[in-house]
Order: sequence, then structure tokens, then C-alpha cells
Amino acid sequence: MTSRDPAENPPEGGEPRGVGSSSRPLSWGALVSSLHWKRPLPWLAVLCVWRFVSFHQGQLLVPVKAADTQGYLKLARADSLVEILSAIRTYGYALFLKIPGYFLSSVDWVPTAHLLIYLGAVLLFWKAVAEFTDRPWLAFAGTLPLFFAPILQLVPRLQADSLAATMGCVTSACLLLLARRPRSYLLWAALGGATFLTYQIRPAYLFLLVLVPLMGVVARLCLEPLGGRDLRRWTTALVALCFVPWLAFCTLRWVAVDHFGLVSFGGINMIGLAASFLTPELVEELPEAQRPFAGRILAEREKKKLEPLEASSITEKWYRQYNINVWQIAVQVLREPGDKRDGRLVATEFNGVLTKLCKEILRRRPGLYFKWIVDSFAFGVGEAMARPLIVWLGVLLGISAPLSLLRRRRDVGGGVGIAFEGRGDRARWFPVFGLALLSFVYFCGSLALVALVEVPIARYVDAIILLIPSALAVTLFQLWVPNGETQL
Repeated sequence: MTSRDPAENPPEGGEPRGVGSSSRPLSWGALVSSLHWKRPLPWLAVLCVWRFVSFHQGQLLVPVKAADTQGYLKLARADSLVEILSAIRTYGYALFLKIPGYFLSSVDWVPTAHLLIYLGAVLLFWKAVAEFTDRPWLAFAGTLPLFFAPILQLVPRLQADSLAATMGCVTSACLLLLARRPRSYLLWAALGGATFLTYQIRPAYLFLLVLVPLMGVVARLCLEPLGGRDLRRWTTALVALCFVPWLAFCTLRWVAVDHFGLVSFGGINMIGLAASFLTPELVEELPEAQRPFAGRILAEREKKKLEPLEASSITEKWYRQYNINVWQIAVQVLREPGDKRDGRLVATEFNGVLTKLCKEILRRRPGLYFKWIVDSFAFGVGEAMARPLIVWLGVLLGISAPLSLLRRRRDVGGGVGIAFEGRGDRARWFPVFGLALLSFVYFCGSLALVALVEVPIARYVDAIILLIPSALAVTLFQLWVPNGETQL
């Protein structure tokens, strides 16, 4: 059996960096030497400057407070480890606010920092895709949509969404770089650190614990075949890289605050949807110790004329009840009389009680919970596909794909079909497939985690779709420039 050599019949654009390729990684020195207007890096720099100036001129670097802001600022002022670990927020974003706070008396710097870190992540993503595919201009096409990503609307807001999405992009870039350079200790550390920081900034990114090992295997196989032993070692290393820090942190919280998990917020999240399942019949089915509390929640819901979710209901209409269930009903019912503190700042005291109640409710109404998950996932997909950037790129791809395939049409087995134009062509497509799959799994994993416990609101969807436009743009570029950058 002969080995596959990508150097056989190399395309006009030069030797491909694909399956079996032995080309060297793109180095930073090569990037510096490529500062020429015919290269993508100077154009990326221009786009970064343009984006910063447009934000500054549009007064979009003025901080805007959100409902979560006060909680993050309070956590940033926390002094004890127990206070930090028992909070309803993870400490990542609070730490981001705390460190510059030693030198700056206000939070005016935060939107500027959000934007600069995001633009740095965009440049890193370009380098990662350029190195992963050995196609700098294809990487440029995949990076362009990030300059217009909907998540940029959240840059002025003093909450974790913008920074967490940025770190999700950094994690994806580190994963692609590591797939190309698996022996780099620096990249192993960078990927582990980026993954840990991302879900510490927003727990909704816990899906990365699964995505990184899964897509790490796919990305590596897109570049070179791995034997069984090498594949097992690679997979085991990625799993350990993701899960060991998570388990260590959860164990620390277990020892310090008697709770094993990333954060004490699961019950507070879940009651937002579980309370909508309550009916007088369900209250009677609950354990006796929880009936009084559940009954009071149901009574408050009835006072507000909130109807329960049923199998025939349109789930989307119940989304508006989510925050009401949490902050106006459940947390208020649990408060001591006369307690005037902000419910968002004391909710950690009630998380354990709410977690137990939610488990009992969902255990007795699994069909409604399954309906919530499926409907919320479908709603999130619909919201994502309605974003203008995805719509226009999808339309262009829908028009371009048949035209490009017709151009490459060949007879196959007596019929008409599409074929790759040799091994070099396959080698160029494999990384594109890997990028497309990465964006798809990133989207599905993130949306699934949201659908399990929350409502897929607009700002969540904006973060979830971050890589989808890039995958569409890369595929579009590959369809029309399949044989290398020399066609440009």
C-alpha cells in the first residue's frame, strides 16, 4: 500500500498543507516579513483601526450598566475566598474588573478593553486559520465577518457576554493552532488556560469541556492520519487538559463552600423554567417538605395571572415568565420579611433550596422539560438563521455552490457527479470541512446548554453564532478560489 504524498501533482498554488503534509507552520517572523499590501495582514490592521475609530466616533465606548453589573462589581470587591467561591457568579469577569481597579477609580476603561481584546482575538483567529489551512487569504475571508459580528453590540455593556465570546474565539484559535503544532508546550498551556478562563467568565461555556477534545481530534485528523496509539494519546491529553482543571476547581469549591460544581446558580436558573410547570396537581405530587414553598410560588404566579406551560402550549410565549419566576417570585418568596437587599446579590443563599425543588418538578414532568429543551433549541436556531450576516452569506453560498459545482462537474461511474481534482484538492478541502464542523459544533453545544436551563435571548444567540459566518465565508472562498492564493 503506497503512502499518500500531497506533493504528487501539486496545484498551481504550490504544495498544499493538508493530509500528510510536512510543511512548516507559519511563524511570527514570516508574518512580520509579509507586511505588504498584497498580503492580508496589513488589511486586517486597517480593519482593526477602522473598527476602533468607528466605535470611538459613535460614542460606543461609553460604559452601559446592565442588570448583572452590580453583582459583578460586588464580587470584584470580595476579599475572602469563601465569599468568592460561594457567589452566584463565577469570578472570571469580576477578576477582569478588579485588577485594573487597583489603578483606575472608574469603569470607563471597560468598553475600550472589551474592544481591544476582541480585536486581538480576531487577529489570533486569522493566524490560526491561516496556519491550519496554509491559506492566508482564505483565513482573511473567514476573519472578515468577525468585524461585523452582532456580539460587538455588547462591547459597551458592563457584563460578561462580550469578553466571554472573545475568549471563546481565542479558545477556538488555540485549538486550531495546536492541531497544526501538537508538540508546542506553549500552545497546550494556552489552550488549557483559554478554556478555563472562558467558562470562568461565563459558565454557559462549559460546553467547551466536550468541544475541545472532540474537535481537537477532528482538526488533527483533517491535517494528517493518526494511528490508533497516537489518536488515543492525543485524545487523552485533550480530555485531561479540559477536565483536570475543572475537577480541581469544583473540588476546591466542595471543600470551601460544600458545593461541588462551577458555581452556585443552577437552581436559580432552573426555577425560571420549572416554576412555569407548576399546577395545583403537581404541588400535591411533590414531597411534603417542599409543598409549602411550591404552593407559595404557585400562588404568586396566579396573582400575576401567569398560566402554566402545557404540552399544547407555544413555548416561546412563556419566555417572558422566566425572569418573573426567578426574581419577582421565587427569590422574593424565600426572603425573610423586611429583607430589602437586592435579590440578585443574595440569591446564592437560596440556590440549594431551589435546586432541590427544580429536580422534583422536572422529575415529575419530564415531557414538559423535553418540550422546553426542543422548542428552545429550535427557537435559538431560528433566531440565529435570521441574523442578517448569516442570511446574506447563506444566500451567496446557496447561489455559488451549484455554480461552482457545475464548473467542476465530471462523469463518475457512467453518471454525472462531483469529484475532487486530485489529492491536493482533497488536502485543501479537509481543513475547510474541519472549520465548518468546528463552527457547527460550537453553535450546537452552546445553544444546547442554554436551552437546558435558560431562555435563548438575543445576547446569548449573538454569542452562540460567532463562528458560523466565518465558516460560511471560508466555504464560499474555497468554492471560488479552490486552487491556491495565486489565483487572486
